[in-house]
Amino acid sequence: MRRLGWVIKLGLSAALLFLLLRRYPISLATVGETFRSVSLLPLALAAVLLFNQYVLSSIKWRLILGSHGIHLPLGLLVQSYMIGNFFSAFLPSSYMGDFVRIADVSRRTGRSFESASAVVLERLSGRAAWTAAGCVASIYIRQAYDQPIFGRLAWVLGV
Repeated sequence: MRRLGWVIKLGLSAALLFLLLRRYPISLATVGETFRSVSLLPLALAAVLLFNQYVLSSIKWRLILGSHGIHLPLGLLVQSYMIGNFFSAFLPSSYMGDFVRIADVSRRTGRSFESASAVVLERLSGRAAWTAAGCVASIYIRQAYDQPIFGRLAWVLGV
């Protein structure tokens, strides 16, 4: 049964790739030329930074889950986080990956409410961090460029 699932997934992926390439034809020479022009050092650095972001976000998520009495290995949470981000990139909403993470933890623990609240808290804490960074940046921009609008923005945001 498991093998059939893989065959179906592979067939569906091949069919979607075929339709995509039929709709937007590209030559293999163009693809090869693009790959040859890529500098590997910045690409590797970006991959390392992205993976570190996944690990740090998973650590934060694990701490929140732990406060709910859910204890899962960090590696499993990193994997779930990466799968969720994949779904967020390809499904219509950026929150679809969150539903995937909720479903994954709920399936493993049987605790749907706690799983959902941990994902929501993890997402909200990230938003709060970006808001704080924006406030600090607004103060810097106000001082560096003498633009009064940024001073008002920082005041409105509570800095």
